Amino acid sequence: GQPQGIAPTTVPVGAIQGECPKYLFICASVLITTPNGLSGVVTTEKTAKLAESGAPLSLLSLTTQITTNDRTSQSVYDATNKTLTAKSAAGRKSVSIFDDKGRVIQKQVLGLADVFYTYDSRGRLTQVIEGECDDGN
Repeated sequence: GQPQGIAPTTVPVGAIQGECPKYLFICASVLITTPNGLSGVVTTEKTAKLAESGAPLSLLSLTTQITTNDRTSQSVYDATNKTLTAKSAAGRKSVSIFDDKGRVIQKQVLGLADVFYTYDSRGRLTQVIEGECDDGN
């Protein structure tokens, strides 16, 4: 069942139709109330841009925005460049770069050294390097 004290309300907005069939917009809001009466609203919005209308595998980008009590974080996945750019509600920015198999191969965080990830032929993480990567990546 549902955890005690949690009262969700979901409000789906649906898909944008008409002039922009290559975009899909989904929105949901949930009101959470704790047993001691504290409450908050979490709203998630996702916007997908497609190369071909009605073809979800033709994804060009996916933007996700999450707002919790007026604090918003956002991430944008760019399918062409295989990057995920994120900005936290506190304003911290990061970029994750993916390989052709969807694995993170590099993580960049503003003000910190880059982190590089290496995998074996079976897709298992074998090495994490912080700072300069010595294999040309």
